[in-house]
Amino acid sequence: MKTKRVIKIVFALVLTLVAVQFLNKNVFVANSPQIKPDVGTTLFAMVGDTVDTTTATFARLFNGFSSQTVQQKLANIPLQKISTGVYAKESGNNSYVEFRGNEISWKEYTVIVNGKPMVVKVPDGTDPPSSQDLAEFLK
Repeated sequence: MKTKRVIKIVFALVLTLVAVQFLNKNVFVANSPQIKPDVGTTLFAMVGDTVDTTTATFARLFNGFSSQTVQQKLANIPLQKISTGVYAKESGNNSYVEFRGNEISWKEYTVIVNGKPMVVKVPDGTDPPSSQDLAEFLK
């Protein structure tokens, strides 16, 4: 009996602390007892943003259960050239990127990584990564 009462008191204190922090941040001006002049619009905007975010989350969740794959959804959309050897298409939340390595002109560099030579191919006109970056990437 006594334990339930203590749990209720602790819960009430935590809930009060959260409410005070929220009010201090969103209702009052700079830790003063003065109320913000736009408190109504601010609170309504917060509620609206929460509803919009929740709605978008549920829409993404339920659209994710579609039986169509991304390739099927984008089948009728033509690829657009982004740069040499890189093509993409998108529709809504779905996107597809295709890399065509045979269309890209490559340049080979030999870089010493952890004391061992390593051949790195990078697109022409691009600087090779440093040996520290490669060592970090290969960890």
